[in-house]
Amino acid sequence: FTLTKNRLTEKGSLMMNVASTSSTGPLTVLIKNTLAKVFPYTYELTSKDSYNTLLFGFMHEPDFTQLSANLPTDLTSLATSARDGLHRVTFDPAKKVATDNTSPVEVLTEKMLLSEVP
Repeated sequence: FTLTKNRLTEKGSLMMNVASTSSTGPLTVLIKNTLAKVFPYTYELTSKDSYNTLLFGFMHEPDFTQLSANLPTDLTSLATSARDGLHRVTFDPAKKVATDNTSPVEVLTEKMLLSEVP
């Protein structure tokens, strides 16, 4: 995430989708905490009807009203709904973060998927 942050413009942001069986599971928590360590303004958007968690990382506090204003008018209601569902993610030093040397994504993914098998 640091490499991405370093390539962004002043007003740039990162958006990523995390496919997971739970937005509070170890894999998602690891990714959220790592992103929040690099991006001071990190947000998540989850859907009850999906295995997806959208994560957003910003270097500066975003103006969501201004961001929505830049969208085509047919997306305005979707943007408002999404904005209302955003939750701030803050870095927790007590939780793990992924690094180049320690990033057990494959192990956590395998455990997550196997936990869903009856």
